[in-house]
Amino acid sequence: MYKESEVYQLAQNTFDRQDREDQEGHIPEKEFLVCRNFLILNTLIRNGQRAGSIANFTMAALRKAEKQDDEHVVTISKHKTGHITPVTLFFSPELWRYLSIFTTMMRRRLPGYSSELRREESAVFVTYPMGPSGHPGPMTTSLVNKSVQSIWKAAGVKKKLSVTNLRKAAATKVRSKFPWARDALAQQMTHRASTQDQYYLLKQKKQESAKIVKLIEKCMTEDESALEVCQGPGPIIEEIEEEEVTPAISSPPEEAPLPGPLHNTTDPTPPDIT
Repeated sequence: MYKESEVYQLAQNTFDRQDREDQEGHIPEKEFLVCRNFLILNTLIRNGQRAGSIANFTMAALRKAEKQDDEHVVTISKHKTGHITPVTLFFSPELWRYLSIFTTMMRRRLPGYSSELRREESAVFVTYPMGPSGHPGPMTTSLVNKSVQSIWKAAGVKKKLSVTNLRKAAATKVRSKFPWARDALAQQMTHRASTQDQYYLLKQKKQESAKIVKLIEKCMTEDESALEVCQGPGPIIEEIEEEEVTPAISSPPEEAPLPGPLHNTTDPTPPDIT
C-alpha cells in the first residue's frame, strides 16, 4: 500500500540524502515533485484539511510556527472558512524535518529560483518551472489535488483519491471510532457540523486540535482501508465544495504529472482529477 510503496521510500531516501550531502545544481523535476507531493499528501492525511490550507501555506506562516509538545503547529488564516476560524496544521517531528529540508535546501535548487521565493508572502509549496525560462509559482487548489492524485497513483494504489474524499474518510473513520470527538473534529477540520453553534478561541483550538490530529493520523494510518473513497455525501461532514483558490501571484502553466507507478499495477484507469 501507500506507506510500503517505492515512491514513499523514494521520497524518504531523497530527503535523507539532501540532508546528508551537499547538493549542487538544479534539482531534478522528478525528485522535487515526489518530495513535494509526499509532504502535501502526508500533511493532509494527518490533518484532514482542505486543499486551500496547502495552497495558502506561506513562508510567513512557516516562520511563525509554534512548538507544542513534540509537534510544530502552523496557523493559516487565509482559507475557505477563514472568516470562522484559522486552519491549524500539525507536523510530527519527522514530517517537520522533511518540511525543513524541503524549504531550506530543495526549493533554492529550483530552476529560476530568486529572492521572491524567500518573501513572507511566497507559497511554501510551489510548481516546478516549465521550460528553461520558467519560474516557480504558487499552486492552485486544483494543482494541490492533482499532486495528491499523482503520488497516490505512482504508489500503485488502485483506489482513486481526492482531497475532499480524504476529508470525508477521515471524518467518518474518526467519528465512528471516537464519537465523543465530534465537536473537536469539526473544529480541526474547519467544517460545519449541525450541532456546532459556537466557535472556540484560537488558543483553546490549538490545544484541542493537537489531540484530534493524533486521532486522525492514528485512524488514517493504522489501516489504509480508511483511505478508500467515501462515495456520496459524507455522513459526518456538511461539506461545501471548495472553490478554486489562486494565490495573488499568477501561476505558470500546470506541470506534467509524475510518470506512472514505480512498480507494476493492474489498474489501467487514470486518476480522477475533476
